[in-house]
Amino acid sequence: PDFLMYLSHRASSDPETQKSDQKLYVTLMTLLTPLGAPSVVGVGYIIDKKGLAAATALLVFLSSGFNLVALIPNLPIQILGFFFWACARVCLFSVMFSAVAKLFQQRNFGILSGLICAIAGLVSVLQVFLL
Repeated sequence: PDFLMYLSHRASSDPETQKSDQKLYVTLMTLLTPLGAPSVVGVGYIIDKKGLAAATALLVFLSSGFNLVALIPNLPIQILGFFFWACARVCLFSVMFSAVAKLFQQRNFGILSGLICAIAGLVSVLQVFLL
C-alpha cells in the first residue's frame, strides 16, 4: 500500500501513464524481491566470520540505503531501492534468528522466535487500523 501511494504521488499526472507506471514498478518490485534470497549466502558468511555486529551494520546500511533512495523522486532510481529492500529483508531475518540462537541458546530458540514473529505480525495487523 505505501508503495502504491508513493507511485500515485510520483507518477505522471496523465491517468493512463500513471496506471502504466504503477503496473510496471509493482511488477518490477514483485520480480526483484525474490532476487534478494541469494544474499543470504553473503550474510551468513559475515555472521560466521565477522560476527553479529558486522551483520547488524550491514542491515543498517541496507535499510538506510533503501530509505535514502525512497526519498529521491525518480522512479527508475527506485529499482535500486527494491534491491536494497530485498537484501535488507534477508539480512534482517538472518540476523534476528542468529541473534536469538546465540543469545538465548537452542533450548529457548523456538519459543522466542515464535514470540518475536507473533508480535511483529500483531503490530503489522494493527497498522491497518492506524492508517
